[in-house]
Amino acid sequence: MVNVNYDSFYKFLVSLGIIMCTLPVTILLFLFTDSFNLQISEADLSEYTKTAQNVIRMKQFTPLLIEKWYTWLISAIFFLAGFFLICLGMKKWYQLQKFDDIRKKREAQEAMEAIKNILQICPMNKLYKRMLLICLMSKLYKIIISLKAPILLQ
Repeated sequence: MVNVNYDSFYKFLVSLGIIMCTLPVTILLFLFTDSFNLQISEADLSEYTKTAQNVIRMKQFTPLLIEKWYTWLISAIFFLAGFFLICLGMKKWYQLQKFDDIRKKREAQEAMEAIKNILQICPMNKLYKRMLLICLMSKLYKIIISLKAPILLQ
């Protein structure tokens, strides 16, 4: 699995699973941060506008969501669904990757056979043979084959 094929629906499933696993943790961290600095007495709170009072009350209520059972249930459901999507996507992606690797190996073998045929058919000196092998190693053999190796066949 040298060159991984990323153009797949299963890659999307893995990415979605990762997001679903990290989302509950991120939300729980959000609930714990920046909400405890609003210790305001009712006398001071009554001096603010109604909108400001509502915002402050909402920010004061936010950390209390941690104590609710449904917060933990929703977090667990998201985490488990994300883990399931990661496992499913990785399994299917791996199966597709095996076929892609087999296809690429077959293409490389066909190219090697074509190069060997050129080397056997054409009388070439050692310099040209070395150049051809260097091109093969640098993956330029497809260009040579598509051009029918006009320079090397002379």
